[in-house]
Amino acid sequence: ARSEKETHEAEKKCRIAEERAREAESDARNLETRIGDGGSKEERMELRRAQQHAVDCRRDCDVLKKLAARKRKSLKEPKALKFTFGLNIQNRKCFGMFIYNCSRLIKMYERVGPQLEGGCSGVGVIGIVNVPYLVLEPTHNKQDFADAKEYKHLLRALGEHLHHYWQICGVVDPRTGSGVRNFWAEFGYFTNKWTEEPAADLKYVKKRNMKTLQWQQCDRCLKWRMIPFSMKDPQATFDSTEEWTCQKNPDINFNKCTVAEQQLKIQMSNINHKPFEEKKKAVEAARERKKSTETVKRNSSISEGRSRMDSEEMPSRRQSKRSSSPPDIFSKADAMYKEQNLRLKEKAAKQKEMERKKKQMAAEKERQERLERQERQRLQAETAARKRRKTPSSSEEESEEEVVEQKYKNGFAGSSRRAATSPALPAFQSKKVKPEHKVITSSNHIEKEPSKEVVNLKKIQNKLAESLRLSLHYFSPPSWPTKKEDLINLDLDKLLEFPLNNFFDTYEKNLTELIGQYQEHASTAEKRAEAADEKLHNVRKLVMQLLKPSLSFTQDSEENEEIGDNVDEILAAVVKETNKLPDT
Repeated sequence: ARSEKETHEAEKKCRIAEERAREAESDARNLETRIGDGGSKEERMELRRAQQHAVDCRRDCDVLKKLAARKRKSLKEPKALKFTFGLNIQNRKCFGMFIYNCSRLIKMYERVGPQLEGGCSGVGVIGIVNVPYLVLEPTHNKQDFADAKEYKHLLRALGEHLHHYWQICGVVDPRTGSGVRNFWAEFGYFTNKWTEEPAADLKYVKKRNMKTLQWQQCDRCLKWRMIPFSMKDPQATFDSTEEWTCQKNPDINFNKCTVAEQQLKIQMSNINHKPFEEKKKAVEAARERKKSTETVKRNSSISEGRSRMDSEEMPSRRQSKRSSSPPDIFSKADAMYKEQNLRLKEKAAKQKEMERKKKQMAAEKERQERLERQERQRLQAETAARKRRKTPSSSEEESEEEVVEQKYKNGFAGSSRRAATSPALPAFQSKKVKPEHKVITSSNHIEKEPSKEVVNLKKIQNKLAESLRLSLHYFSPPSWPTKKEDLINLDLDKLLEFPLNNFFDTYEKNLTELIGQYQEHASTAEKRAEAADEKLHNVRKLVMQLLKPSLSFTQDSEENEEIGDNVDEILAAVVKETNKLPDT
């Protein structure tokens, strides 16, 4: 590689400098012994120059030694590369890796890792990596890399990091492993063909442009500026042939050439190598199993050939030992291979069964908590209703409260097994309680009081639900099928299932219609004002024609023939002249 060549050249220069320094030092010593203590002035000056030349050569040799040692150390140290990944939302059919060498593009749209499998994993992801000369060196035509082995290692590392990015970028649900089609459907990609163009509807164009950063370079200061998204013109584009400067930037914080360039903040993440190491170990184990089966088959074929040779040489021995058949090595190898496969299948089935049980237990626990929460809310509502009535408590109400509390404790306390098998609690009546509904409480099934953290979480949950109800009530569009009074009384389950996207799309549609109506009213009012101005102009013109005979008292009658803003003053002067009234 180029780095190794540079290291060898540095070591060669270091050796040459070492020889030169030794030669200069030996010349200075010889001159010193020849001159001794005496000598003329010229000889002493020559000795000083020789000693200074030896010192300079030694200094240059030390510098070259340090440089060669640094380059030798850089060869042994691992090189850290920075991979940058992103989603091409505007055109997902163009995806792959862009590989640069010292900021020069060598490979583009190079597909790696899951992108080569042919599925939906990794589709639409673009990666960028800048490789220095110390890691890889390009060929003479700058179209490929010289070291094919290192290039394969780079592609494998890119594939591993791409798999990690695909898990954390939000396209795939980490719990179920699905959701790719739903993610792309939000931006106008509805078909399963990855090469088709997205939908051209204004709604999806807005969503794609909102998620895409648009950069423009100033032609004066050569700084890059990020253009913010505008709802007024969602399809705004800039012509590359026209001159663009920082003053045209709608962002007021970066509309001057003196302001520094914007720095894009990219989220950093480190890859977890454990799953890749486990996969590598599994591949190595499969390779070892294949090798062992091949050796067993090879040994069996060799033993079979030897037995045939012996049988041809000694037919009598074969006839005598016909009853004792040779061991079937192929059947043993096949049996071992089948047994291993059976064990692996049983292990996978057990893991699936354990995962299914865990999911079932989590769902049962969630259902139990939901029932407990609903029952607690019902009890709180009943107690609040009784307090509002402000009536003296009767014996029936006291017995009803005891029965409700006992049912709540016995119904929801205890182990998860009893909660899974027990039926749902019946709805409690508010007036009378039958005697057979009484439940005897036991010490084993008394529920503990909820902790402070649970109470605080429930308070926060109620506050968030209340704020969401108020916002839905406030922003409710006129064309929404549900009334405002019903929106303010939605429970938590209905709030979770509420279609927020359709709600705000309807709100935006009604708002644009209302703005259009107001703009239409404004245009009609503007037309009426123009018509009124034109009528007033005609009236002033007629008044000026009527006042022409009475303009003899003015100095310049030709100028007064023109229509201007002084028509009212001229009319007042004419009236004053005719009536001979004093100034008012």
